[in-house]
Amino acid sequence: QAGGGTAETKRVVTVYSPHGGMGVTTLAVNLAVALRRLTGEEVVLVDLDLQCGETPVFLDFKPLYTILDVCQGIGNLDQAYMAGALYAHSSGVRVLAPPAHLEESEAVVPADFEKILSTLRAMYSFVVIDGGSHLSETTLVAIEKADDVYLLTDNMVASVRAVQRTLDTLARLGLETDGFHLVLNRMVSRSEITRSDISDALKLEVAYTLPVDEATAIVAANHGKPLEKVNPRSPLVEAIEEIAKSVAGEASKTRPSRGGLFGRFFSEARA
Repeated sequence: QAGGGTAETKRVVTVYSPHGGMGVTTLAVNLAVALRRLTGEEVVLVDLDLQCGETPVFLDFKPLYTILDVCQGIGNLDQAYMAGALYAHSSGVRVLAPPAHLEESEAVVPADFEKILSTLRAMYSFVVIDGGSHLSETTLVAIEKADDVYLLTDNMVASVRAVQRTLDTLARLGLETDGFHLVLNRMVSRSEITRSDISDALKLEVAYTLPVDEATAIVAANHGKPLEKVNPRSPLVEAIEEIAKSVAGEASKTRPSRGGLFGRFFSEARA
């Protein structure tokens, strides 16, 4: 039964990277699991990677319903309807699965997702969104409405430039980066680009560096288990737990609305 937390403790967290392969799903899934374990509060994970969402693989389940089903019944959307569309994982995390087929992704429109997110926020203490790696209009809603946005990159030129382009786009739309957290993942030792180089280029301090633990990450993904179930002592588990503690600690604080991004994006895109 959802409904954990007070209005002041509800928090929406979006995990995103404009460059594929940065570990967005790994972080989103395991952040949700860590939040549930650490706080005991109600947590929902939303897979907004509408074309290639892999949370059912990472958590080893076959969804009966997906976000597409919710959109198709958007006129009937209430908390009971929403709860019925979620998968209940053994960790205690509820999951809103992505569309089952690639061609269905365009049927999930921003206005519907905004209603879905509003409903979930009223039901759950923590909403964690896997934003994928495509800056769609729907992803922009997830960024605009989030209290925290975790941006992932490694230390390769292509990845850093992709993040820079995204930040430039959001800046043109008037979006403040307050609540944005830069996360370095899969640091390449042979790359000459340093942590400080990345901070300077993006004008954003590195908030977290995720240690490389491919052995644990690969086994977890292949077996559909959270990282902590494969190796609870993994440094990667500990690093994600630190992020979860930060999210939980910030839950009593409110962030001013980023406001208007959604509408400005549409008006500029269509101008």
